Amino acid sequence: MATVNQNTGPLSADFPKTVREFRNRVSHYEPVWKRFGVRDEAEAIAHLHEKIDKIKQLITLVSPEKFELVSKHGLISDAERMCLINELRRCQHNIESYSVIYMTKLCRLAKQANEDNATKQIRVYKYGKTKFLLQPI
Repeated sequence: MATVNQNTGPLSADFPKTVREFRNRVSHYEPVWKRFGVRDEAEAIAHLHEKIDKIKQLITLVSPEKFELVSKHGLISDAERMCLINELRRCQHNIESYSVIYMTKLCRLAKQANEDNATKQIRVYKYGKTKFLLQPI
């Protein structure tokens, strides 16, 4: 049985179950990207974005006000950012690092991180090899 909501489109009867099972996988530290048929990183990222879209639809269905609230506080954009190839590379310690000497470069990197909703790894010249993460919130 499927119902149709004018704001979220067709929803199956097992829609809340799907979201609940995904939440349980996250809570129990299971690899949430695994699914039958996922063969590479791009498919894993796409699978995670499908899950995020379902969660957004469910929150909107239950309470559009709550969806606005979690969006306003950046929870949606944080989840979407965490499901990007760039974040995967960061977790693999395989991300480009930017050397920052001048404030203008730091400002440019901050603007780019914000526009791309991405994390940038920087090294501030004054602090040598110490690395910092520049991330929009």
